[in-house]
Amino acid sequence: MHLLSAYDTSTGIVLAQVQIAAKSNEIPAFTPLMQRVAAQLGSLNDVLVVADALHVQTGHADLFATAGAHLMVTVKANQPATLAQLKAQPWAQVPVGARTRETGHGRTETHTVKAVTVATPGGIGFPHAQQAVRITRTRTINGQTTRETAYLTVSLPADQAQPSDLGTWARTEWHIENRLHYVRDVT
Repeated sequence: MHLLSAYDTSTGIVLAQVQIAAKSNEIPAFTPLMQRVAAQLGSLNDVLVVADALHVQTGHADLFATAGAHLMVTVKANQPATLAQLKAQPWAQVPVGARTRETGHGRTETHTVKAVTVATPGGIGFPHAQQAVRITRTRTINGQTTRETAYLTVSLPADQAQPSDLGTWARTEWHIENRLHYVRDVT
């Protein structure tokens, strides 16, 4: 059984979930899931949903804007035009907004967050995007260093979502993997 869940990372509570139809995927189940979350919370007004790259969908962005909610999504190769627009931002001129460093499990990891406002004429083509975000993850394990860059878009403006917030929210998306999916898989 494949379930799509809305997970509150601050409380660890599953707010709602829907079963994915056989021979389908999460995209058609996303709107019914958000409708269940809205029913549970009373509305989606001012709710921020952090979702993976599969949900970089115009319909999802419009759904949240209409509901007064916000969407933060990682953009990958499944949306090549949006990814190209994010990569083309003037990142070399954008100052580092936040940097965190963690050590544990035999590795050192540094996350560097840069964000730039894109909600001006000539911004990016993803609807309702207010900021483009670049997170660079540098990981050193046993003297070997790797670097990974992730690009995201968020519908919150800079005065409501600082780079440190964006970095935290991007990291807490993994809570659904570690605290929900892992538990289900192991159980």
